[in-house]
Amino acid sequence: MPCLECGFERTEEGKSCAVCGAATSSGTIPFEQAPTVPQDEATPPRKRRGAGLEAGGVFAERYEILASIGRGGMGSVYRVRDMRDEAERALKVLHATAEDDAAAVRFRREIEILSRLEHPGIVRIHDWGVVGERMYFIAELIDGEDLRLLLRRRGVIAPDEVARIGADVAAALGAAHAHGVVHRDVKPHNIMIRKDGRVTLLDFGVARGAGIDMHTVTATGVIVGTPEYMPPEQFMGQRVDARSDVYSLGIVLYELLAGGVPFRADTPVALGMEHQNTLPAPIRTQRPNVPAWLERIVLRCLEKDPRSRYADATEVAAELRRPRTTGDRRARVLATGDQVIEDDAESTPWALTLVTADERTGWTIDMALQFEGRFYRLADVRSAGKSWFYRFSHWPDEQILRKVIDYEQDAAERTASRGLRGKLKNWLS
Repeated sequence: MPCLECGFERTEEGKSCAVCGAATSSGTIPFEQAPTVPQDEATPPRKRRGAGLEAGGVFAERYEILASIGRGGMGSVYRVRDMRDEAERALKVLHATAEDDAAAVRFRREIEILSRLEHPGIVRIHDWGVVGERMYFIAELIDGEDLRLLLRRRGVIAPDEVARIGADVAAALGAAHAHGVVHRDVKPHNIMIRKDGRVTLLDFGVARGAGIDMHTVTATGVIVGTPEYMPPEQFMGQRVDARSDVYSLGIVLYELLAGGVPFRADTPVALGMEHQNTLPAPIRTQRPNVPAWLERIVLRCLEKDPRSRYADATEVAAELRRPRTTGDRRARVLATGDQVIEDDAESTPWALTLVTADERTGWTIDMALQFEGRFYRLADVRSAGKSWFYRFSHWPDEQILRKVIDYEQDAAERTASRGLRGKLKNWLS
């Protein structure tokens, strides 16, 4: 049987999972104890399977079917009215029967995860059970549209709105990551935008525990997840964790800004090779109005090596919500005679530009510059006429500083050196 916690397929009934150690006699929710509503045995089987799921019908002797909302890979979703309190909610019914082991395990996992995750950006679950042979759960009704429909309707999304949506999704993912849950299927279809603008993350049906070695392809050969949004390690069947969801979120943000996903191919295998080996095209070459700081966040999410991404989605949310100044870049002349141009709003790729009258020998690409209490990475050097331009990006917080040059100390040493050379020249003359 499959382990309900990590999905390992060869777990023995009554024994602990050999991969994650979880007990397997039952899931964290004892589904066998779910309330069961028997169907009329005289009803023909074909009619019984759909009984109560037509508009006007009553499901589980409690929920009046108002309308069909949609149909997904695991189940169908309906708008229902709870006859106990008259509230409108969403009913999700598994396509397969409760005896279909693979589908039932995924459905149980979604119920178990949603029942213990409490966050305003994650759909709340109210009830669950079995009717006849059909598993179901009742969740809050989300009044709005998914991000896929929004993107189709508008083409691309404004950068400030992308940052807000991305931060809300990242915060919801961060709550899941804090409970050791990896979503594994972050995509526009699973992100709902409510009419009041709030963002809700849906569909934890393929979510699993973090840090487990997962096989991307199941025994039936069906890819778990959506290839356009899957990280390289998921394609290769390697360990997945919070950083895998960060990558998928990066694909979503890229698509919202650029109007399309960064990688396309005719087959899942070819698409997997694109994710593993091809760098995404810069966003700002397609949409110049996208701020450099937003592009930088998205491209860091899309790093091939998980170690180069944000550690989890909470970091992504914090970075997207970090206040940034607006207005033009500030330029000023320092006491040393150098000109400095600062761009705290990160409207350009350069957070700091130093314009000097002489070449800074000893300054090399990727070195760290300490300037007025902050650290910057030297990313570009060029000269024009009698001026030298040294352009810096912010030093990544998670990286160790190397070859640090303190601007004030370096300037003092250069002034002293020029004074000594002047004295020597006067003495020789």
